[in-house]
Amino acid sequence: MRPGEIAFSQKLNIKLLLGYSAIIKRVFQLIAFPTQISTTSYGKNDNVSNPLPLRNPTTDEFQSLVSQIGNLTIAEVALQLEALGLKKSDGRFLHFRDAAMRVRAIIYPPNVIISYNHLHLYNEAGESLNANLEVVDRQSLEAHISIGL
Repeated sequence: MRPGEIAFSQKLNIKLLLGYSAIIKRVFQLIAFPTQISTTSYGKNDNVSNPLPLRNPTTDEFQSLVSQIGNLTIAEVALQLEALGLKKSDGRFLHFRDAAMRVRAIIYPPNVIISYNHLHLYNEAGESLNANLEVVDRQSLEAHISIGL
């Protein structure tokens, strides 16, 4: 083997390590955001006879959710967002889309900067909203609405 070359077995070990990191990441996602959060399923192959109708939540409905969010778990917030007519879409985090398939809410776990579970809300134009439903910069702390429990 020449200097700087990686042997086939080393390449295989690297691929295995990368595979394990993906598995660990998925396990964390399942622990942080269990798939049974929703009782309604929206997958392509699901045989759901009467899924919740998609619609655009009103400002009052969002305000009602935000006013009680400090006392709710992630699962309860997800159920409330679905009850408002938003569709939960699969992905790395919990994304909720309206009837026009615009992302209106995302639930995130704690990260390097924000140390708590939090919710991002968006208006119909895709702008970030704070807890008072006012437009704010998407990276500001105000755009990270704390989920209580």
